Amino acid sequence: MRRFIQFLCLATTMVAFGCGDSPIEVEIPPIPSFSLVVSSGITVERGDSATAKVTVARNHFTGSITLTVVGVPAGMNVAFFPPIVGGTEATIMVTVAEETVAGQYVLTISGNGVGVEGQNVTLSVTVPPVTFVSLFIDGDSIVKPPAILQLNAVAEYSDGTTSVLPHDQVVWTYDDYNVGWVNSVGVVIPHILGSLQVCVSYHNLQGCRQIEIVGTSRSELPEISDEGWNLVMGRDSTVSHGFRNSDGALYRQNITPPLSLWAEEGIPVENIVEAIAFWATDSDGKIQFVQVPDSVGARIKMYFDLEGTIGVCAWGGISGHISINPTNPHCVRKETLAHELGRTLGFGTFPDNTDIMSTPSVWKSHPLRVEVLKWVYHDEVKPGMILIDG
Repeated sequence: MRRFIQFLCLATTMVAFGCGDSPIEVEIPPIPSFSLVVSSGITVERGDSATAKVTVARNHFTGSITLTVVGVPAGMNVAFFPPIVGGTEATIMVTVAEETVAGQYVLTISGNGVGVEGQNVTLSVTVPPVTFVSLFIDGDSIVKPPAILQLNAVAEYSDGTTSVLPHDQVVWTYDDYNVGWVNSVGVVIPHILGSLQVCVSYHNLQGCRQIEIVGTSRSELPEISDEGWNLVMGRDSTVSHGFRNSDGALYRQNITPPLSLWAEEGIPVENIVEAIAFWATDSDGKIQFVQVPDSVGARIKMYFDLEGTIGVCAWGGISGHISINPTNPHCVRKETLAHELGRTLGFGTFPDNTDIMSTPSVWKSHPLRVEVLKWVYHDEVKPGMILIDG
């Protein structure tokens, strides 16, 4: 019986580190463990990625640790490099899609190994809301009349993306109305040659661009004689005016479609027909007038007026209105009507007795006037062009 008790006592001592007056010291090995530590939280713009370091602090554990994560929201992707850690470091990469909702997210990173208690650590990920960074103007910087220029306001965001802003959300301004102007939808309408600063504003942001308005040189256009060019430019003192307005832009009728013409009753139809044919012949059929029965919408209108106006038989102009003195039958002859149609086409007075545009009118065609007619109404010569030498 005593021997059994001694054996039992000895067995108990090994577990309890002693028994009675004879303690026995037994070295118990440490329990393996580890812990995880991550660097500070990260901020990730939508459409971008960012990384953080995961540090493994080992305590008597040398085995591999598998990293996983929970709490990942829609539109976010998380990856570990490497996903199974044999050492003391790993990298976590967080990628945020464009559609991810802005906010702050807490990801839980778990580490697990064989024969060891698993550990968790959290990582804060901030997806900031997209904000406007800058505003700029998209479009060309040069416009050549009669062309106009479309500009657009473009916003740049904090995530590096851009978008065109609706015109009803921005305000357009410009610095010199004499040079040109910009309407509410960002269209630049040039007036004269020069430089125009255009700006667009959206909330507290503004973007500006310098727009250059340039002319069309003689060398870019169909060939014309020096005499014809000088007449167009208003430099021929033998005629009353050229084909440029006060802004320097070419003015003439738009002959596409043919010019609609209405004439008041009492103006001889046969004389109108011959006057129309005169200009069709001189322009090789380019200029056509079509008579219409109603004045509404007609681009050329012949009507009786000027009654009581002394010394004036008829008066026409580029506006398309031809006023005729009803008291003098001479004012409705074919020469007078053709002369006034010439005024609606942009011609002034030619030297006496040389052309239909002479005063008084003669049924003749001056070669220089015919050349200018064909050049001004050439398809490549556009109303509104600002003509320059060169």
